Amino acid sequence: MHRCLGRNLCATLVFAALTGPPQATLAQAPRPNVLLIMADDLNDDMGTYGHPLAKTPNLDRLPARGVSLDRAYTQFPLYSPSRFSLLTGLRPDTTRVHDLQTDFRTILPDVVTLPQMFRRNGYFAARVGKIYHYGNPGQIGTSGLDDSASWDAFVNPRGIAKDEEDQLTNFTPARGLGSARAYHASPAVDEKHTDGKVATETIALLEHNKDRPFFIGAGFYRPHCPFIAPRKYFDLYPLERIAAPASSPDCGAPPAAWFTTPPHWGVSEQGQRESIRAYYVSISFLDANVGRILEALDACASWRGTGRSGRRESPDARGFSPASSCPGANRGCFRGAAFSVTIWKHHVQTRP
Repeated sequence: MHRCLGRNLCATLVFAALTGPPQATLAQAPRPNVLLIMADDLNDDMGTYGHPLAKTPNLDRLPARGVSLDRAYTQFPLYSPSRFSLLTGLRPDTTRVHDLQTDFRTILPDVVTLPQMFRRNGYFAARVGKIYHYGNPGQIGTSGLDDSASWDAFVNPRGIAKDEEDQLTNFTPARGLGSARAYHASPAVDEKHTDGKVATETIALLEHNKDRPFFIGAGFYRPHCPFIAPRKYFDLYPLERIAAPASSPDCGAPPAAWFTTPPHWGVSEQGQRESIRAYYVSISFLDANVGRILEALDACASWRGTGRSGRRESPDARGFSPASSCPGANRGCFRGAAFSVTIWKHHVQTRP
C-alpha cells in the first residue's frame, strides 16, 4: 500500500455551496464536509433501481435520504474521459481526453479541479483509491493518472486480490484481466481485499480529520473485472437463479453499437451465467464496504463543532457517482453502459 500524508451536476452543486457566499464571508458560512464515493464499472443493478436479484441494502438506503437521478448519463462511455470530465466540470471535447493514457494536465495545465477548488478554500482534500483513472487491476497500488494538485493526502491500497489473480476462473484468457470474464471466490476476509482497504483507510481519514472541513474521495475498484470477492458473497446468488442475457447481434441493433461481436465474447451460456453472478457478487461486496463508510460517517455527524462554544451547523454532503458501465459493454452506448448511477445526499444538522 502506498500512502502520502459524479458527474457535472454533482460538481455544480458542490461549487454552488462553496462559492455562493462572497469570499469575505466564506469563513463564517456553513462549510459542508464532502464525501465523494466512486465505483468502477457499476451499472444500475441495484435494489433501488428495481433489480430483482441484486442485494445492495447500503446503496439502497442512500436515495431514501437524498436525491437519486434516474436520467443521468455518462459524459463519455469510457473510464478516463468520464472521470476527468466529472472532476474538472468540462466536457470531454474540451478536455480532449478520449483514451485511457492521456493526462489531462498535458492539455489543460491550469484547470482547477473539484477537489482543488476545495483545497483553495481551506478544506483538507484527500483520496483513497481510484478517483482519477488508472488501470484496474494492472495499476492497483499505484497513482496511475492521479492529479497531485488535487490532494493534500492520498492512499493507494493494494489488497490480496492482486495475489489471487492466478486462481481465477477465466472464460476469456486471450484478453487482459482488465476486460476479462473472470472471477474468483476468495477465502480472504473483506478487510484483506483492496476495496476493504479503501473502506478502512477512508474511515481513518474521516476520523483523523473530524475537526476540520474536508473533501474526501473514496474510490472503489469493484465491481470492475476480474470479479474477485470474498466467498460469502457468492453464497448470496444461487447460480440456478441467474439467466444468460438474451441480447444478440440479431436483436436489430446496428453493428456499431456492439463493443464486441458476438456481444457475449464467445463465452458459453454457463460461463455467461457464472460471470453475471460474479458481477452481482462484486456489487454486493462494494455495497458492504460502502456500508462501513456510511456507518462511520453517521457516527461523525457530531464531530464538527465539538469543543466549540455557541451554535454551529454541522453539515455533510455525500455524492455517489460511479464511472458507468455494464459487464462486457462499458464502451457501448446502450443504456446499461451509458447510464450513470448518481445519488446526492445532503444533510444539515444544527448542534449546540
